[in-house]
Amino acid sequence: GTFKGGSPTYRKLQENYAKIKESYSIKNGYIGEIGSANKSKIREIVTSDPIQAAQALYDTIAYGGIEANLPNGKGLYTIMKDGSYVTFRVTTSTNGSPAVDINIKYSTSQNFLKSQKIHFVQEVK
Repeated sequence: GTFKGGSPTYRKLQENYAKIKESYSIKNGYIGEIGSANKSKIREIVTSDPIQAAQALYDTIAYGGIEANLPNGKGLYTIMKDGSYVTFRVTTSTNGSPAVDINIKYSTSQNFLKSQKIHFVQEVK
């Protein structure tokens, strides 16, 4: 089989960290800012194109993993070699705010990212 993004190898989440760090602000293992829910594990990135931005982050983080559709059909998830997994949903309970979830609960490697949910919010002009 092939791995997400055409990667020749099955990759760990941490192998994608350098690429993520090039494009996103990461503080204490979290991407983006604390959102309106005011919980550290729920982050927010304000952007002019939330769906495109969420897809881009998901594609970067999940590169080299094994991708499948969510059982409910409402998104995608990718399992990484170290047991961490990443989920991408266009439709969430927050209207117009796609989300990327990072879950390292079952990860076997030391990660530079923490488990978190990142919502992409439409920029107000």
